[in-house]
Amino acid sequence: MKNKFNTILTIILSLFVFSCNNSTEPPVDEQSLLTGKIAFSASTKDTTAIYTVNPDGKDLKKLTTNTNSNRAVWSPDGSQIAFIGRSQYSISSAIYIMNSDGSNVHLLPVQPGSLADGYSPDWSPDGSKIAYIHYGERNAFGFNYTVIVSLTDGKVLKLKTDNYAIINYSPKWSPDGKKIIFLSNRDYIKTNYTKRDLYIMDSDGKNIKRLTQYGTIAYYLWYPSDQSIIFSVNTTSNSANVNGIGRIDTTGNLIWLIDITGIFYFGKLSNDGKRLAFSSDGVIKILDIQSKSIQQVLVNSISGLKYSPIDWSIDDKELLVVSNTLVTRLSYLDLINIKKGTWRRLVQFDKIRAADWHK
Repeated sequence: MKNKFNTILTIILSLFVFSCNNSTEPPVDEQSLLTGKIAFSASTKDTTAIYTVNPDGKDLKKLTTNTNSNRAVWSPDGSQIAFIGRSQYSISSAIYIMNSDGSNVHLLPVQPGSLADGYSPDWSPDGSKIAYIHYGERNAFGFNYTVIVSLTDGKVLKLKTDNYAIINYSPKWSPDGKKIIFLSNRDYIKTNYTKRDLYIMDSDGKNIKRLTQYGTIAYYLWYPSDQSIIFSVNTTSNSANVNGIGRIDTTGNLIWLIDITGIFYFGKLSNDGKRLAFSSDGVIKILDIQSKSIQQVLVNSISGLKYSPIDWSIDDKELLVVSNTLVTRLSYLDLINIKKGTWRRLVQFDKIRAADWHK
């Protein structure tokens, strides 16, 4: 009887010890799923280079030796990276492409080679084309125009204008690859050429249509489920005297506009398409697209940091952010748990310029 009692007691103690040893492990449903690879640019001394790292902070690799390589953008399948580097033809920047491991670095395949001078490359959804902004022949007002390059047959579509005061910004392909949205000052060149609104066109450059009339559009992205566009109006000095986040369809019909002040940076939509991460006065906030409710993410971090959300983990539990110190102008690459507010620093660089997460 005594031996039986000792056996039962031993089992109970063993279960207790096992439970205690595993009490620090988070439940399975609270663990974040960290997949894919993060490409980022960081400055050290007199140069800026592009690196990749796993979302757990492991396998850090330097990919570029091109001076001032910046703004890495993954191809849809993750096999290539487009980025900005120093031009071979001017003092401007130019667009380059490389394999995901840093091999086969080459200038965007256009003729003449100086046509690759530009910025804001954006891959088409099927990865066969890149749209970007080209620095034109005159730069009195930063003269530029949109160029679309086919990477399969080398065909180039130049969307030039005859007015050197027109400035275009940041083309973005629609999820189905049929439309492109971009910013332009084309309707303000006779009044205030620094203003800019949101425009849409077919992927062949035809049927350009103005979508907004605020004059101070800052950030914008496609909403995949119905291909509407979410945008921010960044100041109250616009013609409509509004400041916030809006949603508009491709014909220009405003779906809604939420008043929010101090919008600093847009991140991406969550993978389920239900939430948008952004920063307001440097604080991370999350907008529920359907209910239009806003949640503030409380980060257990050093005071004085301002956050720029970049992207979500595949399970939408963590946010990749660039953390900025406005006083010392240092910036870090961090991963923040949305629910807990805990954070992890992924790399030791303190001058992060940009990042893109392929999952």
